[in-house]
Amino acid sequence: MNGASTVNLANMQMTPHEVLAANGKTFSWAKRFLGERAGKKAATLYQFCRLADDIADGSGHDSAHLIATMRDAIFDDAVQPPAFLKSFLAFADRNGIERQAVQDLLIGMMHDQGDVAVATEDELIRYAYRVAGTVGLMMLPLIGSSDHKARAFAIDLGIAMQLTNIARDICEDAEMGRRYIPGSVCNDMSPRLIRRGRLIPMHRKQIQKSADYLLRLADRYYASAYQGLAYLPLRSHIAIGVAGYCYQAIGVKLKRRQYAVWQGRTVVSLLEKVIFSVKSLASLRHRVLPPKPHDRELHQALKGVFHDASHGAV
Repeated sequence: MNGASTVNLANMQMTPHEVLAANGKTFSWAKRFLGERAGKKAATLYQFCRLADDIADGSGHDSAHLIATMRDAIFDDAVQPPAFLKSFLAFADRNGIERQAVQDLLIGMMHDQGDVAVATEDELIRYAYRVAGTVGLMMLPLIGSSDHKARAFAIDLGIAMQLTNIARDICEDAEMGRRYIPGSVCNDMSPRLIRRGRLIPMHRKQIQKSADYLLRLADRYYASAYQGLAYLPLRSHIAIGVAGYCYQAIGVKLKRRQYAVWQGRTVVSLLEKVIFSVKSLASLRHRVLPPKPHDRELHQALKGVFHDASHGAV
């Protein structure tokens, strides 16, 4: 299915809340804690990201061309954007979302066109920033955050969640010719070797090792992100903490399954969401502890990519 037709899928015809409920169970759960106004804005952001992702997951020239057109239309008025992008940009401008973050997201989705074989950890972190760290940045003004110090930590939560996604979806991505595990970690296994139907014991062990690596790396970014929740208003702190802990629970369950990602997608049940939501309240301690500076090492790979000279200035 080409990119042009992908835009006409059900996600285009549903309300933001319906898209979130259908495609983002964890985020839909966390939205309950945000309040109606911020929750509605967060759902609008999610719908846009979902639609852009639908296009990026399309095949062929049309998909790549549409993503490129969207990328160029962010700052070039001479480029005619699709209607849903034009609507989102108006929403972004009204709510203080930086257009650079929107463009960086689309640049990241350009990376998904064609076959993907990530070479290094730095390349992986740059990709995760573009497709998910940017979403953290875009969320900040929607949830009432005005503290510049929150930026670096918001990026970290997005990166952590994307690394969790990648670990969970190793085999699904391979079916589309994509391998986000750095070649230096997986001995340059090709997507063809990772596909579920082609796995042999030796390859399974390599995938288990790779999933463990991805989730350990994600945990570093989660730990940093939770420190930064203290820079958010209290209600937003609680809601984003719930989202982070519930998403991190995917990795916890993967570990319990010995990283057998080929056995199907790992999901977090409603009961588990409740349990991890309660656990997330532990992050409230960061509101009373002395603030720690952001670990700049986590953003070393983003030099020249994240368009903020101080990389979050904390």
